[in-house]
Amino acid sequence: MKIVQINTTYGVSDSTGRTSQEMHRWLREHKISSIVYCVTVNDGSHDKGVYYFSGQRQQKIHGLLSRVTGLQGYFSFLPTVKLIKCLYLEKPSVVILRVLHSNCLNFPLLFRFLSKNKIATVMMTHDCWYMTGHCMSPAFFQCEKWQTVCKKCPAIHMYNPSWFFDTSKKCFLDKKKWFSSLSNLAVVGVSDWATELVKMSMLQNAKIIRRIYNWIDIDIFKPVENKALRHSYQYSDTKPLLLGVASKWSEAKGLQVIIKVAKEMPDVQIILIGFCKKDNTMPENIKLIGEVSDIRKLADYYAMADIFLNPSLYETFGKTTAEAISCGTPVVAYRTTACLELVGDKHGVAVEIGNEEKFILAIKEILKKGKQGFSLDCRRFAEKEFSKEANIKKYLELIDELVEQNDNK
Repeated sequence: MKIVQINTTYGVSDSTGRTSQEMHRWLREHKISSIVYCVTVNDGSHDKGVYYFSGQRQQKIHGLLSRVTGLQGYFSFLPTVKLIKCLYLEKPSVVILRVLHSNCLNFPLLFRFLSKNKIATVMMTHDCWYMTGHCMSPAFFQCEKWQTVCKKCPAIHMYNPSWFFDTSKKCFLDKKKWFSSLSNLAVVGVSDWATELVKMSMLQNAKIIRRIYNWIDIDIFKPVENKALRHSYQYSDTKPLLLGVASKWSEAKGLQVIIKVAKEMPDVQIILIGFCKKDNTMPENIKLIGEVSDIRKLADYYAMADIFLNPSLYETFGKTTAEAISCGTPVVAYRTTACLELVGDKHGVAVEIGNEEKFILAIKEILKKGKQGFSLDCRRFAEKEFSKEANIKKYLELIDELVEQNDNK
């Protein structure tokens, strides 16, 4: 069996890049042929079997054309031809498509090749882009047009923005045509919530639709006695420590909520990991760490925190939430998208979306109860649901089933 993953990134600096890397390394360690095609290796990794199919110059050209025309995924002709030639020579058993709406790929060419050669294909719902005519998160806009036909998109000037045209209907209908041409397609929902969306979307006729949670390396992300950790990182062990993690902090990720928490709870320490633009309004009890690419160091931060804060308005899965839970750290989140199924009642508190006062009250409630009141249930849940070994094996079972269907035609 030969497994090919295609993703924009590879490496630990973002969640899908890390997922691609972890699967690739696991497969090769278990003597399963694995190849990854990407645009960016974001942590300097030089793993065997990882290849570039595009570059920054091509991405910039694609990005400009996308903004002018409103069409994402219609350019990058030469990089896609290069990728197709590689796929033709490698003859993979299955191709896994991850996040590819980053100005790097010509979808008409790729799907024509996959369809013509009847290559088993697994499509990942790391976000909702494959299900819509433009956006990655229709839930953020309370939009349900993707269930029928996208048009008059409320997000047309966001994400990969269109400067002039609303092309959401054309893009939606084109995607529907491309995806329906795949005779052997599986779609993986990375949460129960995402899987239910797939069943209502243009992907509902896929041969296999299955929920497989994103995994966590539970041998790294695990509970640790946090007083010694705090001393080693020079944090007070007498003040509550709250943690937030995002690749890029924004309003959608809940930055303003965390700022309000800091102002109304001046006696807590708040650490934010990830890119965050600092300005004069940032309270003094918020410490900006920036990006943490060392996974063990990141796990230390989760383990030493009393509470993990995730005031995001939209999560297809919520890998940072899962990592916190795996470290035995309770979570305060909004009752929205996939957040609710991860947090539940035993792994923290989920409050009504947008209710900042209840969000703050939930933090106080957990601090009063103490982290230890949640840690055991958090860890048990992580071991049951987020095991890398178990979840990659679920992918292999799905791939075996998909490839067998191909062979029986």
